Amino acid sequence: MMTGRTQAPFEASPHPLPEDLKQALEIYFLDYRIKGRPVSVAKAVRGVRGHVPGSHFSDDTLRTLVVEFAISRGFNLHFDGER
Repeated sequence: MMTGRTQAPFEASPHPLPEDLKQALEIYFLDYRIKGRPVSVAKAVRGVRGHVPGSHFSDDTLRTLVVEFAISRGFNLHFDGER
């Protein structure tokens, strides 16, 4: 018998999201629907910041949010650091 872990939905993240930031994440990943190729975390952070320029989140927090969002949606990620 196989027991599997279930992944909590993104909405259950310990990092509550303002609606505008959640929409920016959805828009970014909709625009870059590259299921077979890894998505650059650094580019995603810049892209999301471009959609919500007045965000008070630090780059480190945005990186965490991008990673949590992408993993919860089944995207492959490229952890490329800052560029």
